[in-house]
Amino acid sequence: MNLRDWFEPSFSSRAKEIGLEWAATEYTFAELDARSNRMARALAARGLVKGDRLCVYLANSIEMLDLYLACVKSGLIFVPINILYRDREMTHILSDADPKLLVTAAEVPALLAEAASQSGDRLPDYGLGADDPAALVYTSGTTGVSKGAILTHNNFAINGRNLVEAWGITAADRLLLAPPLFHVHALGERLADDLQGRADLGVIAGGPSCVLLVFDRGKVRSKRRCGRCGHRDTPPFGS
Repeated sequence: MNLRDWFEPSFSSRAKEIGLEWAATEYTFAELDARSNRMARALAARGLVKGDRLCVYLANSIEMLDLYLACVKSGLIFVPINILYRDREMTHILSDADPKLLVTAAEVPALLAEAASQSGDRLPDYGLGADDPAALVYTSGTTGVSKGAILTHNNFAINGRNLVEAWGITAADRLLLAPPLFHVHALGERLADDLQGRADLGVIAGGPSCVLLVFDRGKVRSKRRCGRCGHRDTPPFGS
């Protein structure tokens, strides 16, 4: 099963339910579905086809989710890049990944404008399989240069399913997701829990949790205390 098949039940059977809370705005599963379909068509209009690599250098945002879903629906390979990386690391990854397109914050407004003119209707079948690559994720490079690891649709699906079963996640839960979406745990495992329909997702703005200057502790504390989030991926700072 590919990730598109994995997420489809939520987009169809829970279309009117809230699937995402971002920056004080709630989005239904149907809205997330349509947004990513428009984005997929905008990327196709730029010449990207199944198997091409899309590098994304963005902090947590709904646009990053749009791009991720657009990729896994249309067979593009999603390549998230740590936003703390600078010229040396970026040069290595861009050379190694050989992307068709790099999306940064400066590129987002143009992409959104292009996507707005596209249809949000269901995308055609791209013939994706469980073993097709879904993402190319780079290691931190602690002991050398970052190394790219190909993760398949099945890799993400199985990891998500295991977390759902191990943690007892249900459709009644809300997930407070604070880690950066360029990290494989947040993107490929916790997000998969939400989009398969077992929890609705609250993504907190501010960037990677390891950088306290740009991480908004107050928002996370507020969400943790609201009593609505049954599962949390948040840093272990004090109350």
